[in-house]
Amino acid sequence: MGLGDNTNKNIPTTIPGLIGVKEISIGGFITIALMNDGTVKTWGENWSGELGVGDNYIKNRPTTIPGLTGVNQISTSGHHTIAVMNDGTVQAWGTNQSGELGIPNISSGYTPTIIPGLTGVKQILTGSLHTVALMNDGTVMAWGNNDSGYLGFGDTTKRTIPTKIPGLTAVKQILKGSGHTIAV
Repeated sequence: MGLGDNTNKNIPTTIPGLIGVKEISIGGFITIALMNDGTVKTWGENWSGELGVGDNYIKNRPTTIPGLTGVNQISTSGHHTIAVMNDGTVQAWGTNQSGELGIPNISSGYTPTIIPGLTGVKQILTGSLHTVALMNDGTVMAWGNNDSGYLGFGDTTKRTIPTKIPGLTAVKQILKGSGHTIAV
């Protein structure tokens, strides 16, 4: 919960310090806070580096991700987190069991890593084991688990790198569920 202890709270309780927050993303057992200054604070479980702080230790209080600045938007599934930078590039960390980080050849990323070749991102969303990006030009890219066609390619083949969804243009917004995405 970010309070520094493990006791349940049955009333709203202020988290010391989680001041100057621009955006919050929650998933599973973790919370990610984008601060007004473009830094990111994170706390909760951390089995596979999903907090992005370089280790796999639980954090009971908000902890700043070292070296990560210039963040414009965040999204977490609880297993992996994606950050859109002010320049439109994207960084990812956490579990990569189905290619949801968009970075081939790593099993988990304990620190934020740039997704190669992905720029011009307007909005990003994370599903349980997949990621979807709305591009500035209104197209949509997707990657990760595709067991039930989550990615919108008309097949069930997983993608380990960001791949443009054919025929999807002029999109203004994307919305997510755990295993599906909607484009408006």
